[in-house]
Amino acid sequence: MLTGLMDNHWKACTDWVNPNGKPNLQFSISYIVLFLYTTNKPVVFGRWERNDVTEVINTMAKMADHAVIADIVSIIMKKIDMVTLDLCTSLLPLLSDLLQSEMDRHLSISVEMLLNLVRVFGSVIYSTLSAKPSVGVDIEAENRLERCNLCFIELEKVKRFLPSLMRRGGSIAKSAHELNLVLQDVS
Repeated sequence: MLTGLMDNHWKACTDWVNPNGKPNLQFSISYIVLFLYTTNKPVVFGRWERNDVTEVINTMAKMADHAVIADIVSIIMKKIDMVTLDLCTSLLPLLSDLLQSEMDRHLSISVEMLLNLVRVFGSVIYSTLSAKPSVGVDIEAENRLERCNLCFIELEKVKRFLPSLMRRGGSIAKSAHELNLVLQDVS
């Protein structure tokens, strides 16, 4: 990969290699991350333009690119009324994964979206799980129970991240504390 990087005809040779001749890993990683971001984002937005939000979320899950996930989630947040319980089921794993990012922007977007989702779907999730099983065959009720169970599992993962987020201080800690209170209210 680094063959020829120190040749004088390549202007970027000083970026890729340190003055001591060793690879500049920090620059290399930054370049690779930027390349992946500029490669992944158009793929996701192409699906967004087709109004296939489910496919957008599935694509983001496969890419595991926190920057793209944060960008798309911030757009979805502005259109929260389009989120269904089914989409919530798909979004929650991405949001809990985003909570592992070191970037404040990613954390802030994740916590804010989690707050929105818990406010909208929290009572549905917890009341569905605590309801007595219905008599007879009710496919829709069984599907809803399965989706609520998946959401519950992800929300339990989210709860485990909250103490460390609340210790960070600043707006992220404030939002994490608010999320913790909202989760306590609905459960």
